[in-house]
Amino acid sequence: MKPERVSVPLAQIKGLSTAEIVSQPLGVTLIIGAWNYPFALALCPLVGAIAAGNCAVIKPSEVAPHSAELLAELFPKYLDPNCFSVINGGVPETTELLKQKFDLIFYTGNGTVGRIVMKAAAEHLTPVILELGGKSPCIVHSDANIDLAAKRIMNGKFMNCGQTCIAPDYVLLHKSVEGAFLDKAKQALKEFYGEDPQQSLSLARIINSRHLGRLKALLEDRGDKAEIVVGGKTVSYTHSE
Repeated sequence: MKPERVSVPLAQIKGLSTAEIVSQPLGVTLIIGAWNYPFALALCPLVGAIAAGNCAVIKPSEVAPHSAELLAELFPKYLDPNCFSVINGGVPETTELLKQKFDLIFYTGNGTVGRIVMKAAAEHLTPVILELGGKSPCIVHSDANIDLAAKRIMNGKFMNCGQTCIAPDYVLLHKSVEGAFLDKAKQALKEFYGEDPQQSLSLARIINSRHLGRLKALLEDRGDKAEIVVGGKTVSYTHSE
């Protein structure tokens, strides 16, 4: 990119001083991807890194091993291996990577690991971009279009089987529309996934047995005050651990 000329403050004596913004690549970046969208959350940051003239090391999530293996297979075919590489592995490999000096670290994931990444980056004064999860409530007031709200919220929650960092976590409803919203939500799910969602090809699956067990425990240990209004069944299936 060409340097961009900018004006200088009066204190720097206009006419005698000039200033410009010069865009330069940072250097070598580390991109630590996430398992819920293993391609998008690794490749989208890479697009930015390449566009800015940087090299990159990609560390895909080991929780999505098939996607990680495919990235490692395809990268050398389409990108210069001297500039772009994929490192696969688990916690030991990621820990070793974080010991190295990078010019930028881009991490997508949870806050616990985000703190580890930031602490490791501080050893080298490496700038970081942390894309972390959070809570995403939905508010439905009495004057809302209940049918539309239910469809949009159910779509957002069940996309990728809820394994999305910005998926709705809970709904705050005006009491007057509670019953109508629940009815419309059930209707939307039936429209999306049919009478038996487990047979639907449009319904995603939980990434592995560990996460499935965690969700199953939430259902079983919900207590007396929580009521399941739709679904609530869990089915084990053959998938990657």
